[in-house]
Amino acid sequence: MRAAEPGALSRRALLLLLLLHAMLLLLAFGAAPAGSLFIFLQPVPAVIAALTARSLRWFVLIGIVVTTPVWLWLNGWMHEVTPVGHALQAPVLAGLGLLPAITLRVLLRGRRPACRWPAALLLPLAVAAWEGFRAGVLLDGYPWFLTAHALAPMPLLIQSADLLGACFVSSLVVVPAGAIVDLVRLRSGGSSAATARAGAAAAALALLFVLLYGAMRGGDRAPVDAVRLDVLSIQTNLPQSNKISATLDQQVEFAAGLIRQTADAVADAVAAGTPPGLIVWPETMLPGLGLDRDTMEFLERERQSIHLEFARVPGWLAGELETPLLVGSIASESLRIEDGYIRAGRRYNSVYLVDPRGVHARADKVALTPFGETIPWLGWWPAAQRAVIGIAARGMAFNLSAGDQPRVLAIPGVDGPAALGAPICFESTVPGVCRALVNAGAGLLVNVSNDGWFGASDRARRHFVDICRFRCVENRVAMVRSANTGLTVAIDRGGNLAGVVGEGRYGEARRTGALSVPVEVGASMTLYRRVGEIWPLVSAAGLLVILAAALRSGGSACG
Repeated sequence: MRAAEPGALSRRALLLLLLLHAMLLLLAFGAAPAGSLFIFLQPVPAVIAALTARSLRWFVLIGIVVTTPVWLWLNGWMHEVTPVGHALQAPVLAGLGLLPAITLRVLLRGRRPACRWPAALLLPLAVAAWEGFRAGVLLDGYPWFLTAHALAPMPLLIQSADLLGACFVSSLVVVPAGAIVDLVRLRSGGSSAATARAGAAAAALALLFVLLYGAMRGGDRAPVDAVRLDVLSIQTNLPQSNKISATLDQQVEFAAGLIRQTADAVADAVAAGTPPGLIVWPETMLPGLGLDRDTMEFLERERQSIHLEFARVPGWLAGELETPLLVGSIASESLRIEDGYIRAGRRYNSVYLVDPRGVHARADKVALTPFGETIPWLGWWPAAQRAVIGIAARGMAFNLSAGDQPRVLAIPGVDGPAALGAPICFESTVPGVCRALVNAGAGLLVNVSNDGWFGASDRARRHFVDICRFRCVENRVAMVRSANTGLTVAIDRGGNLAGVVGEGRYGEARRTGALSVPVEVGASMTLYRRVGEIWPLVSAAGLLVILAAALRSGGSACG
């Protein structure tokens, strides 16, 4: 049977292949770290099924049905936040995961197939192109669970991210899977021996490159002008309601507890001989309207004593501890009193760097979380946005504005080129935001996050950390995370975990704690920093060129 002709795969065999596809996805992202290696095989069943299925319609239908439960499980934490969104997202992700296999069906079947090209080349291009689309374009992007992310627990295998990013690593990962497909097609008469040999050679070269480059770059040293900074990162364990529905008494209790926890952690660090040069709090731990001078003056003028006391806490604490403090808080502009309520012209999710002298530097979140802080495409249609909120996101306000550009913050009291970039929560999963911060002068990334959204799902917390490891490798910069409910970790320039809170490889979630860790502030120039997310575009262009060449040649090289 020629793979270029309509296949004869029964629906039962199609079901079995797609069940294997779903099982390998589950093992790669949901099992122990060793399960990550299943990602090398994960595309094979879907591609073979796509190439040999009688009907593309049945391939898509069965593929979505059997893979949707995996996505429901991987993103199970979403159910408590938005049950409707959770239910709708899973089949969409399942369908997107089938697109690389469908692309190979289009290229390798039909009247004018590109049989001369090995699947070991076509599959990497298809995976990179579609993952780039999902991560950066579709509904403002969903850059989670990319193929490459499965290998983050094995930093040796992800070092090539500093060349062309995570999607490039995804391409390298699936070359062996493409070579297996080439062998299957050779046995079924769908390709030539030369094509299969080319695929096998490509797989060997890809694996050799990954290993050799990883060994060479995994121990990459900090630049010569890097400076050491002892960072104290605080991990809280507050309910998610502290962000959306805490009472005033609870807010006061949370703030007092955070002050005590920070003072105790500083005392412990000083006793250990590592006094911190920077203290970091998680996202949105401080209630109030912001710390800007205009906000403080408004609160004093309008005698808003409670809000004013919250706003004074960071400056007071930084002075008492004689240490700069990075704190997440809301920023408000154009405050005014209307109908007895405080109104703001614009509100931002922000971080403030407060030094002991009370000077405040601020950076705003530029990439709002889709469906968490903004609804893609509906911001211009308020009525539709309110309807979506009422159905799928009750309790959320979606009243934040995005910052105009990523901003770095100078670290006071540190000699040398010491500045930090503070991606807020979801922003650390967005490659372009972290790249922009490093290119703007950040020698350290500090990710402040409120991961109470994840509830009891520590698996989701670990995956969040694994995505952050790619940001460190891509930009060759260290990162420290401070997360409510964890995981609070330090990651070095090679993507290795350099410090955690508590026991275990990733530390412990859903407990209070503090991480005192020395970091090297300084970033090296990488190819990725120069060119950014270009690889998905190159891959998509390559597929179009191959398709055009196949149409021009009429598929004469097939068989």
